[in-house]
Amino acid sequence: RLPWNGNSEQNLLQNIMSKPLTLPNQVSDESKLILVKMLAIEECDRYSWDQVFKLVLKIDDNPTGSKRFSYA
Repeated sequence: RLPWNGNSEQNLLQNIMSKPLTLPNQVSDESKLILVKMLAIEECDRYSWDQVFKLVLKIDDNPTGSKRFSYA
């Protein structure tokens, strides 16, 4: 499913500007953070590729052995 849709380019742009991004509950918080930051409307608010890669590279092991993101 796409985050926004529209019947025309104008309608799609209007929906992007007026409707908040919603993501399914099964998407992890870490993935939501990356997606929200990459899809920010204002370019100055968007993550750059460098910021995305830095966040992904900060993944480390937690005590349960599963992976998690480190926001430090």
